[in-house]
Amino acid sequence: MAEVIPPNSQLTQLLSSFNNLRLLRLGNFGPTWDLPDLVVEDCILLPNLQSILLFSFENSQDLEQLIRCLKMPALKHLTLEDLYDDDQPGDIDFAKTLTVLSRRPEALTLEKVALLNVYISSMDVLLDFFGSCRAVKHIHLSIRQINPFSTSYNDLLKLPLRNYKLQPIRNLPKLCAHLETAALEGFSGKTLILLTSTFQKDGRPLAKLWYSERDDISKKVMKELEKNVGKVFELEASSDEESDENEESGDED
Repeated sequence: MAEVIPPNSQLTQLLSSFNNLRLLRLGNFGPTWDLPDLVVEDCILLPNLQSILLFSFENSQDLEQLIRCLKMPALKHLTLEDLYDDDQPGDIDFAKTLTVLSRRPEALTLEKVALLNVYISSMDVLLDFFGSCRAVKHIHLSIRQINPFSTSYNDLLKLPLRNYKLQPIRNLPKLCAHLETAALEGFSGKTLILLTSTFQKDGRPLAKLWYSERDDISKKVMKELEKNVGKVFELEASSDEESDENEESGDED
């Protein structure tokens, strides 16, 4: 587990030495990257890496370069966390990061995806990203820290969309054909009802839904959710790994 990015000149050698690495956490609290001295794409092979958490990067460009140089054929879990500016959330946009991820071969085999307080300006980028995550079974979305810059996420969940190529209507239920569970923080009860009812009407209701204990979910909303979802839980965890623990404890109920 690594939580500080070393200088660019050392990163390739350091990560490549961990052939059996399964979990990687990288936050941009160390030296900044020397962008003119970029590493080669796919130059860092992590053959057994199953889960990666990328958090607190100061700009999208550094993160894009990092993602391009990592080759992770066994990756199943992806978490992006706290990618926004505390003072000016709209000034740092990580839409390009998702675009890079959507073009990586790892996207095809991801089973769990968490976007936790990541500012994305474009719903089209979110649509393309989840459209690439064809095997995803669990999502965790949080917009709590980036409100009111959350329009793209809200539209992704509750509004059908026809794109400029006149393809069939696309929203999260249509894109994620294998989605089974979801954890959502910072969304209204109405949005949760619209999302879960879409899955239910499509004949594949979500097995489990977690909502944030800090969200205003009324008893009336809860009754509607329970009609649409197998089990509804209160989410106390703030990370994708912690939500996995909730999922396991939920199986014991």
